[in-house]
Amino acid sequence: MRRAPGADDALVQRQIRHTEGNPLYLRSILTEYSLGALERADRLPAPADLVTALDQRVAGMSDDARELLWAITILGPGWMPVRDVAGWR
Repeated sequence: MRRAPGADDALVQRQIRHTEGNPLYLRSILTEYSLGALERADRLPAPADLVTALDQRVAGMSDDARELLWAITILGPGWMPVRDVAGWR
């Protein structure tokens, strides 16, 4: 993907980290927000089309799947099995 005109190295690197290099996500953010807005943002945004797509997917899930998704969002990517946390061997 080409660099957005006017984007400095710091903004480019910040966006790559924020989007984990996902070109669709990066393109959506750059389409929706100005470079100035992104440079001034304390927390980088999620593009509205991504939020809408995720909302639609979650709405189509069963109650059990939504509850599992909610638990995963709270636990984050670094969760550990109960056996490990409890010290069970």
